[in-house]
Amino acid sequence: MHRTFVFLLLFVFLFSLQKITVVSADNTEPPVQPAYTGPESVIIRSTVDVEEVPKPAYLPHKKHQWLECYGCHHGVGPDGKKSDAKFGFKIEKCETCHNSTNELPIKVATLKRASHRLCLGCHQKQNKLLAQCDVCHKAPSERH
Repeated sequence: MHRTFVFLLLFVFLFSLQKITVVSADNTEPPVQPAYTGPESVIIRSTVDVEEVPKPAYLPHKKHQWLECYGCHHGVGPDGKKSDAKFGFKIEKCETCHNSTNELPIKVATLKRASHRLCLGCHQKQNKLLAQCDVCHKAPSERH
C-alpha cells in the first residue's frame, strides 16, 4: 500500500511539471521553437559584393540550433530598421539587405561585414578559438 502511494505521488508530481510554464517579465509566454529547424548546413557566399578572392563561409546550421533563432535571424520593421524575427516570417538571404547597394551603417553594409560582426562577436564570447578564420572558412574536404 505504501509503495503504491509513493508511486502515485511521484506520478502526480512528474505530471504536474509538464504544466509549469516559464513566463517573461511582461507576463507573456516565451516563443516556442518551430518544428522546422532549417538545413543541416549553409554556405555563405557573397554574390553582390564579390571580392577578388572570395572566401565562402561554412555554417553548420544544425550545430547552431541550440541558439534562439532570432539571435541570428532578424527582420525589417515598418520604419526600415532591424526588428526581431517573428516565427513564421520568411527568411531572406542575408545579402538581400546586407550589400553595398543599400544604405546600411558601414559596420553591417556588406554580407562580409554583417556576418563577421554577428558570427565573430558570438564566437569570441563563447571561445576565442572559435574566432579563428579557418573555423568558418574551411576547405570543402574539411566540412562535416
